Amino acid sequence: FGGNPVACAAALAALEVMLEEDLVGRASRIGTAFGERLRALAVRHPLVREVRGLGLMWGLELDRPARPLADACRERGLLVNATAERVLRFLPPLVVGEDEMERAVAILDGVLAEEREAVGGTAGTC
Repeated sequence: FGGNPVACAAALAALEVMLEEDLVGRASRIGTAFGERLRALAVRHPLVREVRGLGLMWGLELDRPARPLADACRERGLLVNATAERVLRFLPPLVVGEDEMERAVAILDGVLAEEREAVGGTAGTC
């Protein structure tokens, strides 16, 4: 609420890193690739109803509650939120790399495949 020299110096340093490393541009590129991979997962996994997002903020709307899948992702090292009961929300930091994004997609693919198998290979609801 009130500025001080230390807080201002930290803010300026953060802005310099964002500009020097083109974090916004990189987030746009990785976010586009992430969205493409999420759409490919939606084609393979019918329990995904919709893929929506922009930049690095993405959501998968599911045909069932998202919390168990978010928990399964977390157990495998992928932090996601379950929001609006049926949405998995992905919100990685601006510094996320392509390798990390690919690992996230692989974890999510495995969790979605396990969920499909758990309900007998159908897109039925829980």
